Amino acid sequence: MKKREHEFRRQADEMSNLVLSHELKVKLLTKELENLKNAGMKTAELLKMAETTNLKLKEEIICKDWELKDLAAVKHARYEMLDHFVREKDAVLASVKDAHAEQIQKLENQIRELQRGHKALEMELRKAEWRHTDCLREKEA
Repeated sequence: MKKREHEFRRQADEMSNLVLSHELKVKLLTKELENLKNAGMKTAELLKMAETTNLKLKEEIICKDWELKDLAAVKHARYEMLDHFVREKDAVLASVKDAHAEQIQKLENQIRELQRGHKALEMELRKAEWRHTDCLREKEA
């Protein structure tokens, strides 16, 4: 009977140790599960924050893209306006140059005509002086 009792106590102790071992495992696994839940919640929060930040950055990129497109459109319009202005000024300058060249041509022609007239008048003056000199010689003679 003592042997049975001893065997029974030994089995009871083994069972008790096994129960304590399982309880300890349950506590450890429960704590690990709680830690994993907390880590999962933190990860979910971080993911949510990252998604929110990502969305904000995408919106910011879209806004910056619109700004760049607006600036490009303004730059293009300004370029077109300045190009048109330069073309107008070039046309005016070419017109003024043409008018100036035409005026120079007219003045050069007028100078030539005046020089011809001047030479003709000088010839007439010399002829008149010669005639006058001839007349004076005839009177003296």
